[in-house]
Amino acid sequence: MLQRKVKITGKGQVQIPANIRKYIGSDIGDNVIFKTLHDGRVVIGILK
Repeated sequence: MLQRKVKITGKGQVQIPANIRKYIGSDIGDNVIFKTLHDGRVVIGILK
């Protein structure tokens, strides 16, 4: 399991760390989807 802490910028942006991008196989131009769960957690996925 990989875990990294990142900060939200003043523009509301976050950067996905390189080791996590590599692990999930994401690339420049991929779309990111955020899904909220009923318990307050957020799931982030990559749409190719």
